[in-house]
Amino acid sequence: MKILLLAFFFTSCAFAGEYEAKNRWYHIEYKYETNGHVDISTVCDNYKKGTLERKYCRKQAKREFDAKCDRTKGKDKMKWCFAAALNPIR
Repeated sequence: MKILLLAFFFTSCAFAGEYEAKNRWYHIEYKYETNGHVDISTVCDNYKKGTLERKYCRKQAKREFDAKCDRTKGKDKMKWCFAAALNPIR
């Protein structure tokens, strides 16, 4: 019984950390390539790779790039639409 309770405790802590990471705003940093497009490999490099913070920062960045793609016109539209192809898991 004690082992089962400990396993449940650690599982619930992991969910609490994930919940906290999902429900905050992240500072999104990125660099531009020479052609003016967002270098998607640098999005959220201000967070350590493999952390929940980086994962949710990249998800937030994808949403923001999608929104900018939708509302931008002209030559900048392609820049944001290209950035919206970001894979948040990487």
